Amino acid sequence: MISDDKRLLAERWFSEYFTEGNLDVIEELTSEDFIYHSRNGENSRRSMVDFMNGIDPFFRTIFGYWMI
Repeated sequence: MISDDKRLLAERWFSEYFTEGNLDVIEELTSEDFIYHSRNGENSRRSMVDFMNGIDPFFRTIFGYWMI
């Protein structure tokens, strides 16, 4: 069973980062040694922000439908 802390973290990640596009939440929800497994080899928190900046806002709304 997943802990409430981990569940809330995951909910915030999808709600605030993916759905709302709140890029500031990356710093709050990840540690300095966070690794983003991207296709182009970039793996920093900054690359996650760059990734989201390149996504159309309409596409981000799709993640809202995946929330339970």
